[in-house]
Amino acid sequence: MAIVRAKIAPGASDITAEFSKQNIRQTLKDYKALKSSTGDYQFGAITAKHYNLNAQELSAWQAECANYPTDVQSEIKRTVICALNNTDSSGNDAPIPIVFNWTSGSAWISTAYIPYGQKGGPSYTITISGYPPPTPSSLGERRAKSKGR
Repeated sequence: MAIVRAKIAPGASDITAEFSKQNIRQTLKDYKALKSSTGDYQFGAITAKHYNLNAQELSAWQAECANYPTDVQSEIKRTVICALNNTDSSGNDAPIPIVFNWTSGSAWISTAYIPYGQKGGPSYTITISGYPPPTPSSLGERRAKSKGR
């Protein structure tokens, strides 16, 4: 069942793209549409909105998100909220891109802020170890294959 879910849930490349410099402003809009009055959001909801998941894809995505314990979800959300709520010196939205990495081994999570990355601006890196990573291929590629394109 987990393999079937993974085939219709967003993949690692989708999450990377969603939080990339090119897409971070749309991700901020998605977050603003979902966040509560306290700034919190349901883990996985931003990605579900960003990729306009249908009911079957949403169910699979929620099952994938459930692989992460509450404390790991909280740490990921903390970093996402911080990155998306960043403002410049004038108070304008200046969301910071996030790079996600998954590794094997013992269970741990690490977050890092990089003030000036290789691409010139600040970024965050979230490294997740010991939990099942999303499938490497993008949901868009898998959607196209299922439609015979």
